[in-house]
Amino acid sequence: MKAIALVKDLFFRVKIAETAKLVGAETGFADFVEEFFGAQLVLVDLEQFGAKIVLEIREKNPAVKIVGFLSHVQIGLKKQAIVNGCDLVLARSDFGKRLPELLAK
Repeated sequence: MKAIALVKDLFFRVKIAETAKLVGAETGFADFVEEFFGAQLVLVDLEQFGAKIVLEIREKNPAVKIVGFLSHVQIGLKKQAIVNGCDLVLARSDFGKRLPELLAK
């Protein structure tokens, strides 16, 4: 699995990198949508980048699986991300728990 993460939070960057190493996934971090070519999975911190970024990712790579995460109280942002084409939106705590499963697929 090749995953790219659009994440600024250092805690989540470390968690993603360590989990990827444990499950044998190739992972990297990007700052621009152009860097998502070749990825099978894109992880997005929706609170940092908003739901519009999902549309930009879809334009560049329509087949990629997009998983967003956010605070559980961000109901409106979650709905907009799904409308924009996010395959899965998780609360931060659920994202952390499911990360090995997401990266291993």
